[in-house]
Amino acid sequence: MHARSLSRLSLVFAVLYVLLVVSTAIPVKLLDYDWLNRVTATLINGSSMPLLALLILVVGNLLYPNTDLLIKRLKLFSGLAVVAVYGFLLLIPLHIFTGLLQQTTNSDQARALDKAERKLYSYRQAANQASSVSDLQTRLTKLSAPVLNPEILARPLPEVKAQVSASFNQVAAQISEQRQALAAQNSWRTRGPQLLRIVIACLVLAFGFAAFAQPTPNGPLLMDSIENKLTQFRRKSFFRNSDRSSFR
Repeated sequence: MHARSLSRLSLVFAVLYVLLVVSTAIPVKLLDYDWLNRVTATLINGSSMPLLALLILVVGNLLYPNTDLLIKRLKLFSGLAVVAVYGFLLLIPLHIFTGLLQQTTNSDQARALDKAERKLYSYRQAANQASSVSDLQTRLTKLSAPVLNPEILARPLPEVKAQVSASFNQVAAQISEQRQALAAQNSWRTRGPQLLRIVIACLVLAFGFAAFAQPTPNGPLLMDSIENKLTQFRRKSFFRNSDRSSFR
């Protein structure tokens, strides 16, 4: 009875985690920086649930050994833990690549803002140099500026210039706000610490899932396999260094 309860409890945590991630990831936008940040935050913040599910199964197998249900579910979840390890490791270069794409997009937006400012300056120059309302309309038309409201054109030139200048000021304020927001996004102080936290969290979680991950049903745990390979590599390096020193 208790073995089945532990098995079901582990499944509950796993299903909740999947539902949480899926609800955040839909609709899918793989190369969208904000979408990737949102999904990554969900994966990291909710990772305690699948880790807890794995821990429950490990403890359950210790408390109730030779229980087929627990053994099968632990093997299944241990296999999925391998996917989680490589998934968290893959998030690191994916974040870097998406960040570079976002940087390119921001550069394009900055050039568009520069172009808008140059156009706005030419509009101001045309308005200041206009000698009449019709002259103002002609100058702005040549610059492909937005068409003036016919009601404004019926007013005296000083009023028209004041109205046009106020409109230009609003556009200039919008461009300034967009530029400030763009500068904040490009700031290393904003992105650097965020990327560092993501990298550290992904590495820690990859290590955590590797402690439970089992690539093959009857093989060693992924962490044990890595440690064995590292030990063999150190021994080979030691013997090579010893052979080299003996020939000197």
